Amino acid sequence: MKVTPETILGTWQSDLEKTLAEIKRHLRPDHPKLHEFTLPERLIPLTVCYMPDSVLYTYRGEQVRARFRILACDEFSLVSEVETTWLNDQPLWHIHFLSENCYWVTVDLDWGFIYREFFIKVSGSPTIQAAGSEVADREVAAKN
Repeated sequence: MKVTPETILGTWQSDLEKTLAEIKRHLRPDHPKLHEFTLPERLIPLTVCYMPDSVLYTYRGEQVRARFRILACDEFSLVSEVETTWLNDQPLWHIHFLSENCYWVTVDLDWGFIYREFFIKVSGSPTIQAAGSEVADREVAAKN
């Protein structure tokens, strides 16, 4: 697969099943923090809609838009600069594609745990979620 700047455009949703399996591979079953990943509020998917110059996050019914630009890409990944928000405090993202419809990013938690969070593509159209479009969010969530 050849990654281009257009590869990321569209709507993506966190793949909770794949991400939780990744976390469980790295934490012992009796690890005191493992239960935090299975709390009901953690099982709400994050939706990210990538547009040419911005991203729109939707999480727990709230939406946040941030500036976004691609700095570089190679055959399997891209690096982007993203405006930080309450939902994202990492200004640089290295997005690793497993396929045209699946990618992962590294998440570094404040207690020193680093894991991969996986996302799946739910729409190729970057216009599915205009600002304030909760209807589109419900439609995306209903499909998954």
